[in-house]
Amino acid sequence: MTGIYVKKEYKKWMFLFAYGIYLISAVLYDTDYKVMDLTKNLFPIVRFLAYGLVCAKIILDFLEKEYSLKELGLIIAVGILLLISAVVSKNKNPLIFWVFIVSAHDVDFQEIIKWSLWVHIAALIFVIGSCYAGILENQIFVQAGGARVREGLGFDYTTGSAHYFFYMILCWVYWRKEKITWKELAVMTAVSAYLFVKTDTKNAFGMGMLAIIGAIILKYVPYLRDYKKIYSFIAVGIAPLVSIGMVLLSIRYDESVEWMKWCNKLINGRLALGRMGYVNYGAHPFGQYISWNEGAYHYVDSSYMQIILSLGLVIFALILIGLLTVGIFITIRKDTYFLLVYALFIIHGSFDPQLIWIGHNSFLMFYSYIKNGKRNTPEKMIAKSCVID
Repeated sequence: MTGIYVKKEYKKWMFLFAYGIYLISAVLYDTDYKVMDLTKNLFPIVRFLAYGLVCAKIILDFLEKEYSLKELGLIIAVGILLLISAVVSKNKNPLIFWVFIVSAHDVDFQEIIKWSLWVHIAALIFVIGSCYAGILENQIFVQAGGARVREGLGFDYTTGSAHYFFYMILCWVYWRKEKITWKELAVMTAVSAYLFVKTDTKNAFGMGMLAIIGAIILKYVPYLRDYKKIYSFIAVGIAPLVSIGMVLLSIRYDESVEWMKWCNKLINGRLALGRMGYVNYGAHPFGQYISWNEGAYHYVDSSYMQIILSLGLVIFALILIGLLTVGIFITIRKDTYFLLVYALFIIHGSFDPQLIWIGHNSFLMFYSYIKNGKRNTPEKMIAKSCVID
């Protein structure tokens, strides 16, 4: 038994180390470190090391029959669809993300969230520290004729630090749950306010504040912490409602319709950009190659519209099924805290593109959440204790 435990522990750290160095490379790649002579050649080395480790773990798990036949069938089927999309769209990232998700299947979900949180904290401090030390340039973005001045704080674009910190708040709230303290909440609020003042990233700040308010409510109102029937409707319904709703609103956007115009203004022109993207590129089964940085500004911020346009309708359906599955398991587990963060990153995905980026969103390791939860149901824990006795 000891040998098996050590082996599983070793494989767990294979994944955590691989994911950790991937996260660091993802954060630093959003800065000028990717073009500096001393560091630019390290990025492909670090990435391939991370890919090699997660692939090695999958092979070990396969050889030790850690995956059932049904699991293997699902893993291969999803992998094939993602591979087709990667070839058509020239975007291999979702396929790489799937490899990480599969590799994490037997690693404790809570441990993944805690690990990614501390890695992100260290990486964010390093980038902002490098900026203040003069190693990285603090790029200044002047918009609206000088009325809006935004700082990059070492990142290539002004929203970088704020979006990373939003996901860090979600990780902290989920990890600490009702044990979260006023001091922790105050620090998160202060850092969010600082990043908002510096970067003027409204969406990330607003969603982060909602996470903090939600954490306070769940901590101090135990009645709301107990799972309600309405929570089940939210868990199962929010992903299809928000994702399909955002796609339809974008495709059907008409500036002459007053309420649509108001919605578009509320989310900083996301509907108009989504509509422009749909008119320019259309939707295809497995996506298409799109260069978002060429010509006039036409970047589609919405995660759901990006998936439709770039990765295709099939991959959009796959992701929606994955999100729905997570929602169902949240209901089965009566996991109020995961429902809070799940609802927030689903909504955030409507107007920002980080939803399926594992460099930001560690909650994408949902395979771990689903599989490990099944192993640790009360019935199985009781059965284990009886065997031990």
